[in-house]
Amino acid sequence: MLFFSSSAFAWSTPRWTVFPLNVYIEDNKNSEVIRQAFVDWQIGAKKVNPFIRFDFKEGERGLRKSQIDVRFVSGAQPNGQYYSVASNSLTDGFSLIRNNSGFFYHVSISISTTDSEGSPLSKAKLHSIALQAVGRSLGINCIGSINNVMSCNTEYEVNKITPQDLYALKNVYSYVRNK
Repeated sequence: MLFFSSSAFAWSTPRWTVFPLNVYIEDNKNSEVIRQAFVDWQIGAKKVNPFIRFDFKEGERGLRKSQIDVRFVSGAQPNGQYYSVASNSLTDGFSLIRNNSGFFYHVSISISTTDSEGSPLSKAKLHSIALQAVGRSLGINCIGSINNVMSCNTEYEVNKITPQDLYALKNVYSYVRNK
């Protein structure tokens, strides 16, 4: 178990304090695509912070023990996106509240499997959507170029985590070693 301190950048966004994170992904024909997005972030994170890891949990007990849970829905989310991320954060270590700063306590991700007309999304598009949703659940905000997973682009065509995405992750999870 590793505890993180943070950079100045990280104070403006929620982040996790302990890894590995328990992840529950609802059983669905698209579950493996979503799982791969978590694995991609874990592999990419090794380059900037090897402590960022995920443990996948199954069943009702896995859901109860998860820090991140992923559910599937049909159609675009209310904000027009193909996913939504709802988080609970701890700001003072004692109070559980919803906010945009502090430390994550639990994150729920809803991912659409169909477009607004009800047509199924391709696995490539679902993977791109999941990459961005997982990045947001790690506390990464929008970054510059549309060629990054973590851009605010809603076309969802980027299926590979870029060095800029990893730099944003590093900024959220920089830590200080005890000397």
